[in-house]
Amino acid sequence: MELNHKNITKLVLGLSAVVLFYLLLNHLGTIWRVFLYLFDVVFPIILGCCLAFLLNIPVRAFERKIDKLGNKRAGKFFRRHKRGLALFLTVLSVAGILAFLLGILIPQLAKTVSGLPETFVGFWNRVVAWANENEWVRENIVSKLELDKINWKQIWDSVHSFVFSGAGTVLSASISFASSVFSGIVDFVLAVCFAVYILFQKERLGVQMKKLLFAFLRRDRAEAVLRLSSMVEETFSNFFTVQCVEALILGCMFFVCMTIFGFPYALPVSLLIAVTALIPICGAFIGCAIGVFLIVMVEPIRAVWFVVMFLVLQQIEGNFIYPRVVGSSVGLPALWVLAAITIGGSLLGIVGMLIFVPLFSVLYVLLRETVVRRLQKKQIRVLEDGRIKWKEK
Repeated sequence: MELNHKNITKLVLGLSAVVLFYLLLNHLGTIWRVFLYLFDVVFPIILGCCLAFLLNIPVRAFERKIDKLGNKRAGKFFRRHKRGLALFLTVLSVAGILAFLLGILIPQLAKTVSGLPETFVGFWNRVVAWANENEWVRENIVSKLELDKINWKQIWDSVHSFVFSGAGTVLSASISFASSVFSGIVDFVLAVCFAVYILFQKERLGVQMKKLLFAFLRRDRAEAVLRLSSMVEETFSNFFTVQCVEALILGCMFFVCMTIFGFPYALPVSLLIAVTALIPICGAFIGCAIGVFLIVMVEPIRAVWFVVMFLVLQQIEGNFIYPRVVGSSVGLPALWVLAAITIGGSLLGIVGMLIFVPLFSVLYVLLRETVVRRLQKKQIRVLEDGRIKWKEK
């Protein structure tokens, strides 16, 4: 190899890359700690960008409604201040929905938890009475375990006393928890402030990003980045919008069915399932578990029928409604929706389930366009029945 300037530069860069890779392997712990520190520093900004993206969906909807107002003085005033008005209506709507949900769920859950000892004692007494009425169970299980002699009230009091006896540990844990909560609240407030500024100046920020792209990239690459970012924004917006609609549909299905069949806790359980259904496919199972816990303490047999009803509705929603509604909204076939949820959940848990469906959609569109372009270049056509046609040279 001739040692000219070009080859020497390549050699130096290659050796530098090898040394850098070696240093990275030997200092992974330090690099990871530095990464976590930097992530904590910029976390409010990242969270603010995510909130701005989510809030921008209803903000644009409100702006479109405001644009349709008449030409009277009030209509002109609203259109002139539509950004601030749309943002105010969005925040008011989100706060109202959260207040409605928490106002129903928290009192119901607090009432249930506070009455849990007495409810569990009553439930256990019914189980023991049923076991005593069943001859085989009474002779083979109850007689050996002496279930009717267990004092669950005393056990609950003992557990309660044990928990509160370690006052020092509880106090230390409470202080640490309070500190984490306060830090989280501060980060959230900062994130909301960033989100508001981003939404108020999103057009200006868009212009600045375009200037940066065209200043440092070739024209074709800059246009490709803009097209890709537009596709990502549209796909993610459609996905989150339809995900909320799908969760609302599932919650309404459960409320109607639970009301018709006379299940207890129809409204709070339906709301829980609707909220947890925002997590694709498997989120509703979390709401189902809480619903079973609430119902089994009141009517154990009803809890079994609730599980049966849940499985039926979940099959309808998971196999017919979700893949078609969400898949059509993001342009992704139903099979790949399920694949995206499986892979995303395995890699990143709940966050992965939410992100990977629209991400797979973007990759699917890019791959499809690439395949079509390459087939056209090779002058090959693949027909719907699987036959291949190509132009003779």
